[in-house]
Amino acid sequence: MENKTVVRAVDVGYGNVKFTLSHPNFTSPIACSSFPSRSPVASGKSLAGGILSNLKTVTVQVGESVYEVGSDVAHAETINDTGAVLEKKFCLSDQYKARLLGALHYMITGKDSSGQPYMQGSTIDILVLGLPVATYRDAVIREQLSNSLANTTHKYPNGNTVKIGVVRVVPQPLGAFYDYANKNNLIEQLMTETNLIVDIGYFTFDWLFCHGMKPVANRSDSVNKGMSEILKGVSAAVIKQYGFDSDVNTLARILDLHLTSGKTTPCNVYSRNIDVMDYLGHGKPTINSALASLSGSVGDGIDINNIILAGGGAKFFQSAIEEKFPHNKVIVSDLPAFTNVRGFQLAGEAWASSAVVKARKEERIGVVS
Repeated sequence: MENKTVVRAVDVGYGNVKFTLSHPNFTSPIACSSFPSRSPVASGKSLAGGILSNLKTVTVQVGESVYEVGSDVAHAETINDTGAVLEKKFCLSDQYKARLLGALHYMITGKDSSGQPYMQGSTIDILVLGLPVATYRDAVIREQLSNSLANTTHKYPNGNTVKIGVVRVVPQPLGAFYDYANKNNLIEQLMTETNLIVDIGYFTFDWLFCHGMKPVANRSDSVNKGMSEILKGVSAAVIKQYGFDSDVNTLARILDLHLTSGKTTPCNVYSRNIDVMDYLGHGKPTINSALASLSGSVGDGIDINNIILAGGGAKFFQSAIEEKFPHNKVIVSDLPAFTNVRGFQLAGEAWASSAVVKARKEERIGVVS
């Protein structure tokens, strides 16, 4: 049985939307899921005809438009539709809201392996969201996002509703820090150390420099040098080698969907098996540029105790970061794509617990007085 206060977290990334489904107690694992961060306008068409299975997507309405989101959303797009909104104000766009509503839908309708619903009811008391560090710094954007969702009720075309209470927004890499510290019982140790959390996403390369739990703003930042730029370099090299008459962005999208699906086999392109790792050298300029920005911000690592890597692109940057900081301990989070959202969940639960403690103290003071 979960606590009375329902806490959920969503990480609406540029590549994938990650979200929590359940966390019954502190010692149990956090159940998470994800779907590609795409939201094409819904076609309203079905070709299944009662024989084939329809795509695993859900339609959501934002304003006057109806969008399609979900695990099979990549197949709902046209081949030339990248579906990506790569800009600072992405979190205030209709596409962002559509993807968020998709995640909330799966939260309230999802069932565990035994067929039991993850949630009882459709109210989320505390919703935790994350933003890239550079975007989080913009208080106007941060507050607009929070205010637009707090204390709101959303209806779905299928009749379901979801109610959101409090909304908390945090810098994305902070989630990775919470997750790593809690999972390894290192809260007390890390509180006395200097930590650099590097979050490599699809669009952004984020870093958060912390003394214990206190972020240092002038040594934290983000640049638009994530996996999308690396995959464009890889795609350009593949197209050149094989003479494909293809668009770089389209091939980059295909490679990304293959990588995020968890498949370990090469990606099949025009009946040829393409292993991204064989072409990773063509993404080196992007990696070098990102690391130059990082080292220019945090220095050579002499005062850093731990470097924690998170995000779906962690393994692609790991060796380069180890070379850049050869004297530092570099730690890669377990299932790095879900690290941030797990940390968001833990942070939300900490806020919920502190609110309960505060209320009880105020109640006792009221009784005494």
